[in-house]
Amino acid sequence: AYEGAMKTDVNKAFSGDLTATAVAYAIHDGENLYVYAEIADADMVDCDPAKQESAPWETDSFEIILDGSNTTADTLYQARVDLCGHDMHTAMLLGAAKIIEKNKHRLTRGVRLAFQGAEETLSGAKRMLECGAADGICAAYGMHVLPAVPFKTGTVILPPDGACAPYAEFFRITVTGRESHGAAPHAGRDALLCASRTVCALESLISRESDPQIASCLTVGSLHAGNAANAICGTAVMEGTLRTFDREHAKYLSVRLAECAKYTALASGCVAVTEILSSSPALINSSDLLTRATELFRRELPYVLSSHEAKMQKSIGGSEDFAYFSQKIPSLFFSLSAGDTNFSPYPLHHPAVRFDEGCLPYGCAALCALAFDENGGKD
Repeated sequence: AYEGAMKTDVNKAFSGDLTATAVAYAIHDGENLYVYAEIADADMVDCDPAKQESAPWETDSFEIILDGSNTTADTLYQARVDLCGHDMHTAMLLGAAKIIEKNKHRLTRGVRLAFQGAEETLSGAKRMLECGAADGICAAYGMHVLPAVPFKTGTVILPPDGACAPYAEFFRITVTGRESHGAAPHAGRDALLCASRTVCALESLISRESDPQIASCLTVGSLHAGNAANAICGTAVMEGTLRTFDREHAKYLSVRLAECAKYTALASGCVAVTEILSSSPALINSSDLLTRATELFRRELPYVLSSHEAKMQKSIGGSEDFAYFSQKIPSLFFSLSAGDTNFSPYPLHHPAVRFDEGCLPYGCAALCALAFDENGGKD
């Protein structure tokens, strides 16, 4: 199936180049093509370690499952692994591709399978849409594995109606000061101290400038500054994420983020430049598709739903650039249990996370069921 996907003439389906990290596979039996899509966050990259320095984000095509001691993984690969299950998404959609291709005589319309790259940077889905990936499509489904959940392996976890993942943006703030010897701090302008003040100041955007009833989250996850213990730092770079479910509040926070960095730096005698590296809108699930998928799984695949019919009781805090599809066409994004807390207590991105590969056939079955249901359930 993978060879079939790679050999498909993508130019016949899309108006642009999907880049090296995305693959599209169209399956049809008739003239009315490309009316349905299934999306997998594949994040496929060149697996040559020497080339990974230029692509530190898109690493799931060689995901490593670490043991608890973190002693068995090669240090280079360990530094580049993302541990988000994208290799499992790819495997399930490839399995679905093989099954659907074998049974394409049952299709009354058509199916487009999209292996999307660059999900972690919130840029892959937008790029695919720009290349025409959603042209002519009437509905889109996406799926993500989740470990350490209170549901047995292979359980489909249905989302709440409406928004289920927030608007998000990745930002970078570069603070420039002036270097000097540590014994003469008055001769410099400490970029590290300024950056530290900025991190603390940014926290007030959530605690003092955000309505408690509007879910919002700001994280500075990276701060790099200085090279010597006895020197005043001249440059500091921090990166982080901003998330909220309210579009207008997102605009407000984005502006205030840059202002906060700018004026904190000014007060410290430094200069701060804020860059928005990438962003994604909120993910909105279609009420109609959610109802149809629930009824389908209950009727045809009862084994993928737990006895109490697994539901996300609230929206997720993590962002997902499948949201770009949901802004353009009716869409549904659901999750799949890749192991309960007894199998592994560690969540996505944790260095000791473990994924139960027993979920793969269940995810594949769910994708196939959706594909044939969208095609009228033709026998």
